[in-house]
Amino acid sequence: MIIKEIKDKTEENRLNYLAEIAEKEGLTETAILLNESIGRFHKAAELAERAGLKEKAIENYKKALEEYITKEEFRLAAALADKMGLKERAEELHKKSIDKDDHEKAEGKAFTLDFFTTINDAIKESWPKDKKTKKLVKDNDEFIEKLNLGLK
Repeated sequence: MIIKEIKDKTEENRLNYLAEIAEKEGLTETAILLNESIGRFHKAAELAERAGLKEKAIENYKKALEEYITKEEFRLAAALADKMGLKERAEELHKKSIDKDDHEKAEGKAFTLDFFTTINDAIKESWPKDKKTKKLVKDNDEFIEKLNLGLK
């Protein structure tokens, strides 16, 4: 049964599945190696820590932290740095996380503003000039104005 399930999975999923089985069966070192091989360093570190393999845990926590920073997953990196006792690094990463969130929100608002402005312009140009269209354009203009105020 396990063999058939393994054959149906991609390579990374196979290794992940085997790592889960190894962990359930108490084969901690095997589970650690399998998690490392698929880049799940945080999981490998937690397993090593539970098994009392302090050096292995530290090594994998460092790799996980580096990976989170590389992928710009600053919130996860900040939490991990805090867990590792790197207070200043955690604060720095937390600030980066907030800055990234603010930047993404601003990009989202700018996209939404551009999207609604484009649609409203198309409605003004091509739709009939009846009462419903005028109300729709007026409502959209008010919404666009609110978006503009939100961006300032």
